[in-house]
Amino acid sequence: MNEPQGASAIITTRIAPAREGEFLRWQDRVSAAEAAWPGFVAHRVERPVAGVQEDWVVSVSFDSPEHLDAWLRSDARRELIDGGVEFTRDQHVTRTALGFGFWSAQAPPDPVFKSNLLVLLMLYPLVYLWGYFVSEPLIDSHGVPFWLSLFIGNVVSTQLLGWVLAPWIFRRFRWWLQRPNSWRRHLAGYAVLVVLYALSMAAFAWLGWVHG
Repeated sequence: MNEPQGASAIITTRIAPAREGEFLRWQDRVSAAEAAWPGFVAHRVERPVAGVQEDWVVSVSFDSPEHLDAWLRSDARRELIDGGVEFTRDQHVTRTALGFGFWSAQAPPDPVFKSNLLVLLMLYPLVYLWGYFVSEPLIDSHGVPFWLSLFIGNVVSTQLLGWVLAPWIFRRFRWWLQRPNSWRRHLAGYAVLVVLYALSMAAFAWLGWVHG
């Protein structure tokens, strides 16, 4: 029997800086309501990036298009939208066939910064190793301009991160991302991350010293 195909809605909106706190509190209410809905996988909120992305980006993932449609058309969501109308005037909703739940192994993540820390755990060594073993000796040294070299590196790193590394690390830390979670498990996850960060930095410092 085939597993259900995940589905997501990508919601973009612009929020005045003075209203960001209210917007995030409203998003907490939305996320809590979604978590009680059948098939819910994840709710992610991404802040704007100056000069790159001026909108707030919210992604809502369910385990099937049917469950996503049910939520988007529900009275519960309509009530939340009506209660946060000031945050939805410039809102745009885009459907995607593939959900983001594969990153969190079908487990709704706890705070978003946990997900970001796991992405960093994979992104840091990926960027370093690419630059050290590929970009510097094979691209930069042949006169390729920095802007093009950087773009090539970003294309490779985002694809590897999105399709291979992020799903892998999210599966390994599923025990830390799942709700509910005890404070001991929370602290254990942070402790493991600190150790892994330290080991990766020490390894790359040693590599730079050996080949420096």
